[in-house]
Amino acid sequence: MDVTFALWMFPALLGCLFLGFPVAFSLIGIALVWGIITFGDSVVAMMLAKVDDIASNYVIAAVPLFIFMGSLLERSGVAAKLFEAIHLWVKRLPGGLAIGTILLCVVFAASTGIVGATETVVGLLAIPVMMRAGYNKSLISGTICAGGSLGTIIPPSVVVIILGPVADVSIGDLFAGMILPGLMLAGCYIIYVMFRCLIRPEDGPRVLDGEELPLLEKIKLTLTSPNCPVAESLPKEVKDGAMQVEEIEDVDLELVWDPPWTKEMMSDAAKLELNL
Repeated sequence: MDVTFALWMFPALLGCLFLGFPVAFSLIGIALVWGIITFGDSVVAMMLAKVDDIASNYVIAAVPLFIFMGSLLERSGVAAKLFEAIHLWVKRLPGGLAIGTILLCVVFAASTGIVGATETVVGLLAIPVMMRAGYNKSLISGTICAGGSLGTIIPPSVVVIILGPVADVSIGDLFAGMILPGLMLAGCYIIYVMFRCLIRPEDGPRVLDGEELPLLEKIKLTLTSPNCPVAESLPKEVKDGAMQVEEIEDVDLELVWDPPWTKEMMSDAAKLELNL
């Protein structure tokens, strides 16, 4: 009877997730309800004491800082520049773009310590480039997923920072023990990509000397208002103008409303022409 009752936790958890509750609150809520039913009110005091113990640990303050570091890398454009630099080093190797993607995942894992952030940022950078280069789709998806998983293995790992105090284990010792296995796993990924592309060159075509991958330019456009009289024609004009630049072969134009348009966005020449 107890086992059957415990198994109902999983349908209850799935129900909470499907209803839109955050994962963390769903896990806490289900565990708390089942704990009270099984062991009584003492579970509440135990949970509050454990939450207070973990929340008061100053090491946890590193978690938002790692997330902030990852955001800086992505927003500043450093990640894109780093991807281009890594590609220059490895483009002559079989599957050079995939290898460069794994190396970028290693750098991002050492900066953020989060799987989701690594996969999202690196995926946005690498997937369009590898698709245009003719890489096999399964190799692309496998490279992003495998490289992103390094976020939990290569220090600093947010998972280790959270679980270290819970398990009462030194975070420094955990980091020291993770470095070599994490780098070895990344090396195994790279070796696999190289051998696969040697055996099946069509899965990861090489970029030859003198051959450059098409550059995709991403532009965000803000209109003065939703009823702007040039709302239909302006995006096309901006895209056509960007395509005139010799290095750009494709343009991804996105219409955004945040931040909202203000007069401060106008150039001095435009203000002078409109007498503003």
